[in-house]
Amino acid sequence: MPLFEHIITFPRLTFEESHTQLADWLKDVEKNLAGDLQLKGTVTEKQEQMQELKAVLADIVSHRHAVDVLCERDQKLQSTPSETCSKLVTKYEALLEDCQVRFIR
Repeated sequence: MPLFEHIITFPRLTFEESHTQLADWLKDVEKNLAGDLQLKGTVTEKQEQMQELKAVLADIVSHRHAVDVLCERDQKLQSTPSETCSKLVTKYEALLEDCQVRFIR
């Protein structure tokens, strides 16, 4: 089950558990993207790299709902969004932008 579905379908997870899962997922995606900076030489390799990047971008976009749900839960727990949630959103949006920029290149 994808992470975002796990967070949404198992509301018994605490805010901290959900946040940890999303933060870990973000770190994993960041690592994967960092290791994929080298340009490929052949057209076939470039096409494969583009397909992989497309899959990563789709994964990132699919997690938007999980980020939103987590922040809604955070807001229900507190009168204003916590710094923890704000940082997570900032990291998510930076990751999304980074992947989109790479896709356009």
